[in-house]
Amino acid sequence: MLAKLDVCDATPLLSAAVAQGATVWWRPRGFSMSPAIGHEDRVLVSGCHGAARLGDIVVCRTASGVVVHRVIRTGCGDDRRELVVAGDNAPERTDRVRTNQLLGRVVAIERDGRVQRIDTSIGRARGAVKALRRRWLSRGG
Repeated sequence: MLAKLDVCDATPLLSAAVAQGATVWWRPRGFSMSPAIGHEDRVLVSGCHGAARLGDIVVCRTASGVVVHRVIRTGCGDDRRELVVAGDNAPERTDRVRTNQLLGRVVAIERDGRVQRIDTSIGRARGAVKALRRRWLSRGG
């Protein structure tokens, strides 16, 4: 099932659709994931069942709202069910989220009518490298 959500405040619909197994096109707003995801890009969100890998771009609930950020650390917290997520273009900000706060995983990005899958082995490797670089930068180099 494929759904299309272009509305910025469609978070409840996104959550419900992905929880039901749908894959959803969604247009997040902001610049925190630039240049990987631009302000006018759309992302294809698929369920992640509470699991995410280093480098994955996830949609999650944080204290400041719903964000689309990259996983830069996994297996955190006392029970190892926390992740650290951060925007590629937001060096000063990281969020710790529990796996039950994950709404989905970005598997493709559409820009200017062209779709690029990021859930391939090459896409995942690139994401992991970006995550390690981002983690290194958040420590001050």
